[in-house]
Amino acid sequence: MPTVRPYRASDWPRFITLETETGVDSLRDASDEFRATFRERWPEQLKTMYRWADHGPTTPGSLILVLETDAGEYAGHIWLTDYEDFFSAQPKLFITTIALEEVHRGKGWGTILMQRAELEARARGLSTIGLGVDASNHGAVKLYERLGYGVTRMSMERNLGK
Repeated sequence: MPTVRPYRASDWPRFITLETETGVDSLRDASDEFRATFRERWPEQLKTMYRWADHGPTTPGSLILVLETDAGEYAGHIWLTDYEDFFSAQPKLFITTIALEEVHRGKGWGTILMQRAELEARARGLSTIGLGVDASNHGAVKLYERLGYGVTRMSMERNLGK
């Protein structure tokens, strides 16, 4: 059974590799050039936007939890951040990222991370968890729906070309 622990500085290489690939996967309609630019820029953008330190993001209310296999190998992570809903001003916990190494998907480990997010929200006195998901990520959408998440807002785009 996997275990969940706080992020450590030594997790950076595995974290940033998985975090970057998760981001690239969400760019389903992007050109190869755009994906390459994202891969190149994301580590520094992440460090700047979230005021990254060796122990992870220093943005208030931000926490990264790492999922490890029985053998102590990095299997994935969940990144949680406090936020205030723009429309209601209600404080919520936001799942900034949840990511599992491909070899560990379909084992119920995403559910373990999501349940840990619920525990963290309750510990912070928060009653709502929000997240964003790419509409084409059917596995993730099914997981979230199975866990009781529903659509509250939608984001739509139209590509006008160059």
